[in-house]
Amino acid sequence: GRRRSARRATAAVGLVTVLGLAATVPPASALELRDHGPTVAFGYARKSGEDFYFPSVGWRWRWGFCDAVDRILAKVGTDLSWYVEPLVAPVFGGQDTIEVQVVPGLRFEAVEPWLGTAVPYLEGGIGLMYTGLDDIGLGSNILFSDNVGLGFTLRDSGWSFGYRYRHSSHAGLWAETNSGLDAHYITVRYDLRSTPANP
Repeated sequence: GRRRSARRATAAVGLVTVLGLAATVPPASALELRDHGPTVAFGYARKSGEDFYFPSVGWRWRWGFCDAVDRILAKVGTDLSWYVEPLVAPVFGGQDTIEVQVVPGLRFEAVEPWLGTAVPYLEGGIGLMYTGLDDIGLGSNILFSDNVGLGFTLRDSGWSFGYRYRHSSHAGLWAETNSGLDAHYITVRYDLRSTPANP
């Protein structure tokens, strides 16, 4: 019906986004690794009357785009990069289990810091995840992980602090049940810078 068609359309948009991101990746010889480092994210969700907690740890690698893209966006005070971030988390609360996800994404951040050193950013990505959660209407243990976040990086120190919203579901692709799960995260990251920041 219409709901199933809408779910398939949502999934198609997600897949096109992931493929579009992959298409923009330059050849390996041209990759510019901006930074990499650990991510800690503490998440919370409530569903079916149960509370769930996700103390997540992972690692992020972030790359730049070509000089032409950098020059165009610099004119409007913005820098664009892309990243890949695997995360693993024990799940506590209504059920005790585990989840694992890998999410590629895009990150927009200001070229010039605010208040001297704080660089605001906006980012988002769509990846895949496994969750051990059962019997809460997800319909599958393999799900899409849709993420959007914002925050700021202290440029001189490499520390980043932010908020992240995550929606996980399978878009109705391999089960009729697909109520999804919405989670909210506080994130902390430390970047080991590989190349100088853009001026």
